[in-house]
Amino acid sequence: MSRALRTVSAVLTTVLAAFLTLSGCSSGSEQKAIPKGRPIVLISIDTLRSDHLKVYGDAVADTPAIDALRADGILYEHAYSPVPLTLPAHTSLFTGLLPPDHGVRDNAGYRLAADGPPTLAELLHRDGYATGGAVSAFVLRHQTGIARGFDAYDDDLGTERERATIAQIQRPGGETLKAALAWLDRELDAHPKQPFFLFFHIYEPHTPYEPPEPFASRYKSAYDGEIAASDQIVGNLLAALKERGVYDRSTVLLLSDHGEGLGDHGEEEHGVLLYRESIQVPLILKLPGAARSGTSVAAPVGLADVMPTLLSVAGAPAPEKLDGLSLLDVESLKEPREIYSETYHPRIRFGWSELRSLIDDHYHYIRSPRSELYDVRQDPGETMDRIQQERRVYAHMRDALEAIDPHFEKPFEETSETRAALTSLGYLGGTAGTEDATANPRDHLAALENLRVAVEIVQAGDYDKALPRLRQATEEIPRSMDAWQFLGLTLQHLGQRRPALDAYKKAFDLSNGAPGLAQPMAQLALELGDLDDGLIYLDKAIEESPNEPRLRLLKTRALLIGGRLDEAAKESAALLRDLPDNADVQYQAGAIAMGRKNLKAAEQHLRNALELAPDHPAALNDLAVLLLSQGRKDEARPLLQHLLEVQPGNRMARQALARISS
Repeated sequence: MSRALRTVSAVLTTVLAAFLTLSGCSSGSEQKAIPKGRPIVLISIDTLRSDHLKVYGDAVADTPAIDALRADGILYEHAYSPVPLTLPAHTSLFTGLLPPDHGVRDNAGYRLAADGPPTLAELLHRDGYATGGAVSAFVLRHQTGIARGFDAYDDDLGTERERATIAQIQRPGGETLKAALAWLDRELDAHPKQPFFLFFHIYEPHTPYEPPEPFASRYKSAYDGEIAASDQIVGNLLAALKERGVYDRSTVLLLSDHGEGLGDHGEEEHGVLLYRESIQVPLILKLPGAARSGTSVAAPVGLADVMPTLLSVAGAPAPEKLDGLSLLDVESLKEPREIYSETYHPRIRFGWSELRSLIDDHYHYIRSPRSELYDVRQDPGETMDRIQQERRVYAHMRDALEAIDPHFEKPFEETSETRAALTSLGYLGGTAGTEDATANPRDHLAALENLRVAVEIVQAGDYDKALPRLRQATEEIPRSMDAWQFLGLTLQHLGQRRPALDAYKKAFDLSNGAPGLAQPMAQLALELGDLDDGLIYLDKAIEESPNEPRLRLLKTRALLIGGRLDEAAKESAALLRDLPDNADVQYQAGAIAMGRKNLKAAEQHLRNALELAPDHPAALNDLAVLLLSQGRKDEARPLLQHLLEVQPGNRMARQALARISS
């Protein structure tokens, strides 16, 4: 008997045991056996392969916390993710729907709509629960819509202090735990009788695999070291729940959003293929009082089952149309069932075919340009394709999969900042066009690895070394926006401006006008004297993102540099109406006024810019030049002195200051 079960009251234990024995543990009986309003804790460990846990048969990583939770709970032996990507998988968790129905198909370019299907947090909130979430990665930021229904959702990744690129878009799970417990303590103090729902997400063991000590030294595999580190974090959370007296009466559900390739079928990470190492996940459900502790369920289940399960535990009404079912509905789980998975990531990002699959308790069918069928009972590593030997099974699963309408809609283009963040996390993100494609992703994994390595080399600043790899990448993955964009960036840094512009243009066309590419393209076009060409691309980008001020500022500057002052003034006036408190907008207006010899207006706009941003170097420089042109040396001197504080290496400012001081 587990420690948690020993601590629960003897009366409740007896009643629960008797009730569950008589009822056969059906969904309805389980709901009655658990008093309404009990706390719910949902723990998501990102990128955790089930077969790297002891409770699923592996003995490498030491995971005492997960082992103890398993002893207190129900182990689902065959749980599967609908998508081997973080955002769409969590969207299924929270909506009870598969990707064709909730519409989120990738980590970038999709959001859960504000008027979309109700979420688990929304429904629990309506039923009287306090709802709090704390996440560890940029991929689950609240702007994706995933935070709908949470009273508090902590996605602060610590940008208040200097960090490396990766650390700016994910945070250690221990820090996320502090945020989660701070919210929980506030709720328990303010509303001790109100039930709560806590969603806790950690990004260990997602890449980069960098386990802290002592785990780094203890394990040969850094991935397993991160699993052990994540287990320690989970153990600290469970210990905190026990210290606060809420563990025994809580429902705790631990799972992962997807697995990790680790090279088993040629994919090192995840998102491109649909083999079991990428889609099979751990799933452990601990009920109040540790009911059904130590039991297992062999039937295949999916992450879309989480929402109806937790609503059932809470005694809260569930939407009528869900793709998932309650994990406590034993009778339904006895029925034959096929779990759906997909990845449109290869199609969206690289121009290859999407993959879709069905898996039951015996076979796994993967639809691709070269479809595959595996007997997962006899061949869990999926090494022997049985599609020729099992034609009836293949035909049945093929027809069942074809009956699922994918409802695919193309993604929108994310901002350049979002794409840069996702690229730093290992998600190559630019759209490659979303028309039907016939290339099998598995045939192109070497090309993808070459591109991934090339991007890492670019990010390290070694452009000479990256160039041949990127040229190879554009030949092997010609529809990858990332390959062309990073080639353009590399050529630009190497001073090859015309080839760089050509590469950027290819990326721009593939992305249907990604705003993030407009600035380097326009700058290169201006340097090459191609003003009209640069303006064409800028206008297309502005049409796609009309509320992006940076693009409008760039167009205004391009017109100014090109001597088209009247057009520049018109654009500037529109910007001033829309963004009067933007220092760059005020500066631009001042520069245009100077070009048109309207020095009074120019001075006012430049002073406005400095009021908004006192360290604005261009405004300091131009206002000093304007004042010197009028012989106002005493007014120009402090501006030049301040400019040198901002830019100590500014030779022109130093020379001007020396002249007026002599």
